[in-house]
Amino acid sequence: MAVAPDPDIMIRTSGETRLSNFLLWQTSNCPLYSPAALWPELGLWHLVWAVLNFQRNHYYLEKKRKQIHFKFFAALYLCILNFVMALSLRFYGVFVVLLVSLLLSKASSTSHHEHHHHHHQLKSLHFALFQHETINRTGYIVVNGVGGAGISQTTTPFGTVFVFQDPMTVTANRSSKVVGMAQGTSVTSSLDGLQSISVAKITLRLKHHSGSVSIVGGTHNVKPSDHPVVGGTGDFLFVQGYVTSSPVNLKGLTVVYKIEFHLYWPPYATQGS
Repeated sequence: MAVAPDPDIMIRTSGETRLSNFLLWQTSNCPLYSPAALWPELGLWHLVWAVLNFQRNHYYLEKKRKQIHFKFFAALYLCILNFVMALSLRFYGVFVVLLVSLLLSKASSTSHHEHHHHHHQLKSLHFALFQHETINRTGYIVVNGVGGAGISQTTTPFGTVFVFQDPMTVTANRSSKVVGMAQGTSVTSSLDGLQSISVAKITLRLKHHSGSVSIVGGTHNVKPSDHPVVGGTGDFLFVQGYVTSSPVNLKGLTVVYKIEFHLYWPPYATQGS
């Protein structure tokens, strides 16, 4: 393997995940695919799955590889710098220090440029909708809490289980166009009744995108809260990012929240049109 490039994929059959000291250095930055099939049973579909797994993790591995290379050159720079400082009494010591600093600065600049180049490859979508929740119409308490705060527009007792199916519009006005639906449940997780653990599926019918995103996280009833996106369907398959929920109007039977979407498609995913 001295004259061959490092492998891109390591396939170990029979479900084994150990390498048995085989190509440890060369495979330090490549994914390991371990199908349950034995070597004689390995077929075309196993190879296809190995390639798909490689495509899914390629961006992450490339990012890690560049970080490792940068750390290596930084350590090399420190070693050379210490060596040169030991020879600083000689006239060419200063020249060598300047030369090494210039070379390392160029390498760091190149790595930084490549990082931003990969970042700009991420397709993204940013927009905001408004969620309208009406008590005992689009949202219901299905399990009463056990204590703490009472029931109000902003609080529910500790342990309360609340379910909802709320329309989402393009403006804060309820009569504006409905382009989405938020379905989910929340469990009050604080004794003051203001915080909860929420799980929701948001179905979207936008002009150029349709599908759903799934979110999970902690919600504060009177403060902005970020919820990571954990999955998606349709045009939002493989999507990543987060959703920010902020209260707009907490008075009356219907409360309104502004939902800001920050969605990103990784390089291996195809954004739907």
